[in-house]
Amino acid sequence: MIRQAVSTDNAPPAIGPYSQAIVANGFVFCSGTAGIDPATGVAPDGIEEQTEQALRNLDAILTAAGASMATLVKTTIFYANVDDFASINAIYARYMPDPPPARSAPANVNLPRNLLISIDAIASPPNDGCRTSPPKPAEDGWLSVRTVPTGAFHRERGASGSDLGGRGGSSRCT
Repeated sequence: MIRQAVSTDNAPPAIGPYSQAIVANGFVFCSGTAGIDPATGVAPDGIEEQTEQALRNLDAILTAAGASMATLVKTTIFYANVDDFASINAIYARYMPDPPPARSAPANVNLPRNLLISIDAIASPPNDGCRTSPPKPAEDGWLSVRTVPTGAFHRERGASGSDLGGRGGSSRCT
């Protein structure tokens, strides 16, 4: 089985020994995605704002993997307060395809960093997820794609940027 790590700067980086997502056997397995703003590293106040941000982060990770919200087959929503269920559900419904994916939603979960919500997901994208051919040079300075020993896609920056190397912030599946 080939496993490919997925990472994007458009979602918060992994804060431990895990990947934002893994592509394996034609599925994208996304780690719990919190409502943290990737630009600031800060979670907004309130469940509505964190839910919106978590879903935007999930969408960014899925996009980096060659998937989308439309290809979701299963999600799990972990949230801190059962009284927030209706608010979460209303926001979640706006992001989901028809029919929506299967879902579990355990409540009263103590999340790290006083977060209010975390959403993990499984998607089944077309063409088995990640593209295996290099993209054209992008405006962001990324020039090439290669598979590194970890199985992650790695895009190297040209002269205008720095090479973060290996499994760092530059590892992407795009």
